[in-house]
Amino acid sequence: MTDINKLRDEELTSVLYKRGQKKAELEREWVIAEHSRHVILATLSAKHVGDSLAEANRKSRIDPEYIAHIEKMGNIKGNLIMARAQYDAISFEIRMRLSRQYEDRQDMRAESINT
Repeated sequence: MTDINKLRDEELTSVLYKRGQKKAELEREWVIAEHSRHVILATLSAKHVGDSLAEANRKSRIDPEYIAHIEKMGNIKGNLIMARAQYDAISFEIRMRLSRQYEDRQDMRAESINT
């Protein structure tokens, strides 16, 4: 991971863009996985014809295919959380640097008025 404090100002926007792309890709994966979860659950429930709805649902949720998909979703969500945090960290660093630059300009302006 890049140490954001060592990046030059002009490099920050490039890093922000790349992290934004990664975040968007993981958001897309998450939406697809969440939708697929419902499809998998419905497909597995359909296999248990003759059982009550609650029993078919229970059997579907303990099916290895469903469990594997839930584990995959957990990995995607963990990566998404990290991508969001990394994006937010760069975004915060940019805002902090802009704020410091603004304050520096205000100080310079105040000094020039006082002299």
